[in-house]
Amino acid sequence: MATVQCCKCKQEQEAISGPTYGGAVGVEIKRRVCNDCWQSWLNGFGVKVINEMQLNMRNPEHVAMLIQQMRMFLTMPPEEG
Repeated sequence: MATVQCCKCKQEQEAISGPTYGGAVGVEIKRRVCNDCWQSWLNGFGVKVINEMQLNMRNPEHVAMLIQQMRMFLTMPPEEG
């Protein structure tokens, strides 16, 4: 079982085993977020954000807004680069 030092819960926990997002943000999530915190975002708060903000995932601006909200929820620092 792989582990990760999670930026959200600040504990060493089980790493994410399934898919996240594509590209660099997905790699960063897998490196910084534990599976439990990711599931809290993916199946909980993330769904609420999409619904409450009425985000359309085909709109690049809406995707950027979702990623920004995700970073705040997961206490991830601003994008690296």
